[in-house]
Amino acid sequence: MLLDINEDFKLVYDLSIEIERDPSFMHLVQQVTLDPNKPHVGLKGNLGLYGSELWWENIKNKVMKTNIIRGVIKRCYKAGQDSQDSVNSFELILPDGRTWNESIYTNNRKDINLFKIGHEVIIFYAHDEIKPSNSINEQIRYADTVIEMAISKNVVMGYADKSRFVRFLMSLRLLKTKI
Repeated sequence: MLLDINEDFKLVYDLSIEIERDPSFMHLVQQVTLDPNKPHVGLKGNLGLYGSELWWENIKNKVMKTNIIRGVIKRCYKAGQDSQDSVNSFELILPDGRTWNESIYTNNRKDINLFKIGHEVIIFYAHDEIKPSNSINEQIRYADTVIEMAISKNVVMGYADKSRFVRFLMSLRLLKTKI
């Protein structure tokens, strides 16, 4: 596990489990990476093929760019044009007050029910370099891949847990002193 979480959180998504369960997407990404007829499509593969041992090692050793996003769910919503009627995305309030939108990732569909307003989410991202396009002077572009996602088992923002709520507000610098 790459996320450092305690017993207050549940790891709901781990890409390695998803790849183990169904490696077909991994193989497709690897094919596009290796295809000489697609010089501007897919991942560059310079730090290992997607899902390979080398790729995982470069993530774990922080050779590949990574970051962690942590925030409290402000809202849950349905995004996209899929025919599904269920919620599939959420908006976080980050500690600095900015917002962050992401899709819900789970290895077990039942865990979708954990995504509720006031729960804290922690996401580990890997940023894999994308093949360059045809444009001149193009900056390096990255595919932002969710590697792990964890969610708090309890509400952290709300009156149900005043002390955690106060700590959260203080972390946002919206509250100068404890209540």
